[in-house]
Amino acid sequence: MDWRVPINDVWRRCGKSVAVQGNLDPSLAVAGGDIMRRRTLQILERARENNGHIFNLGHGVLRTTPVENLKEVTDLVHNNTRQRK
Repeated sequence: MDWRVPINDVWRRCGKSVAVQGNLDPSLAVAGGDIMRRRTLQILERARENNGHIFNLGHGVLRTTPVENLKEVTDLVHNNTRQRK
């Protein structure tokens, strides 16, 4: 699925037994900064109540995407989804 569909709506339509992949607008990874971080965390929050979420960019990485932004998104996802022991 891509960024134009709210991730929690997909689970409402398909049921909680399906895995969902995607949802970050790749242009936000190009833009970086607060908007990229806010949207990433918003997606993670909406997915938190469901199992089977694979975070990625809606249609892949754009050529103009700074590598530092991709590293930041990766760190945000890892730091906000790892189970605490």
